[in-house]
Amino acid sequence: MESKDKDALGYRLNKLDSLKEGMLLVNTLATIQFISLALYTVWT
Repeated sequence: MESKDKDALGYRLNKLDSLKEGMLLVNTLATIQFISLALYTVWT
């Protein structure tokens, strides 16, 4: 029973980690897009 609980907790932590990675990826993409838009605005 205890190991099953540990597995569930580990699974939840893994899900949280991948969610964080996904958010980081989205933030990075948004930042890149924002910077390129700013550069485009400056250069034109």
